[in-house]
Amino acid sequence: MKIVRVRNINNAKEVLDNFKNAVLIYLKNKSLHYDDSKWEKLLPQGIVNKIKQLDDDNFKYDELIGSIRSFIYNFQEIRDWEWYSSLEVEKGFDIVVMGQFNAGQFIN
Repeated sequence: MKIVRVRNINNAKEVLDNFKNAVLIYLKNKSLHYDDSKWEKLLPQGIVNKIKQLDDDNFKYDELIGSIRSFIYNFQEIRDWEWYSSLEVEKGFDIVVMGQFNAGQFIN
């Protein structure tokens, strides 16, 4: 079991909800190719907007989510994990997962 802790963010509930929704949307559409343009319409707009606002200078700091395509590709390639629970805390949240989960792929 692994605990991913995200702290010191003002909009923790929104970020956690976006992340949970992205996981659920992915699971409902996992057979859709990572390069399909439908992902941009399916994913929570909070995530889509965050990824779209990144410019070339940002990629040196956060190349793991450089595009919607890479975001979905990472979901499709890293499959050996299970969401166990999440917990909101003041200015943050915890996600508890089991298996091989690489948090850096999904939370910036």
